[in-house]
Amino acid sequence: MASLRIALPMLGFVVLLAGALAACGGGGGQESEMPSSEITDAELTMMVLSMAELREGYAGFEGIEASSFKTNEQTAEEDSDPQDEAQDLERFGRVKEYVRTYGSPQIEQPLGPERAILLASRVQLFQEAEGASGYLKDHLAEMKDGAGKKSEGATVEQAKRFDVEGIGDESAGMRARLVFPEDDGPGFEAYGMWVFLRRDRLLSSVLLVTMEDQDVGAAVEALAREVDNRIQAILLIAPQLTPTAAEQ
Repeated sequence: MASLRIALPMLGFVVLLAGALAACGGGGGQESEMPSSEITDAELTMMVLSMAELREGYAGFEGIEASSFKTNEQTAEEDSDPQDEAQDLERFGRVKEYVRTYGSPQIEQPLGPERAILLASRVQLFQEAEGASGYLKDHLAEMKDGAGKKSEGATVEQAKRFDVEGIGDESAGMRARLVFPEDDGPGFEAYGMWVFLRRDRLLSSVLLVTMEDQDVGAAVEALAREVDNRIQAILLIAPQLTPTAAEQ
């Protein structure tokens, strides 16, 4: 009976989400409006890429233990300038974030046509849409102008911005060289491409890290569009979710 009680609300959720995903065709246009109800932790975890949604080329990726909720204090501690980042998070009114990271089981064996070694999907919740937009602009400026910015444990160098259109209420792309630390050496170099998107007071990003310096913007944008569609769908059905269905 316990499994049936779990299965029934989850079946309703799957049906609602499938219908909402079919109705969501991408961003741009009119500014989004969040539902009046508070976004729950369970809903935030559904707004990042799941293993099932990864394309065939990333089938060999594994979940990394770093997947978790992060408080403002934890996010600031991971930055190259913790004090400045803590001030930014407070100034722009960030509430929390959830990040899910996937990686190749072996760094020396990149996967897929992009020869990727890591994929990170995160969503951040802010008190207001203006704060999410302000933080995005500030973060992009710091990545581009400030050598040594940290991301996923790597040092960001030589960051360059590229345009992204038709995703979210606001979007942008960034490309950079990354230096990952190693315990017994100077570290190893890789290359990352991000797509950032904002929907109202939600700020999401997708990062794809490759071992070779190549343009994987199209692949990252495709993943970001999947995230955007998922966010829209969850916002659409959120008022219809019961606490039991949302928490499964």
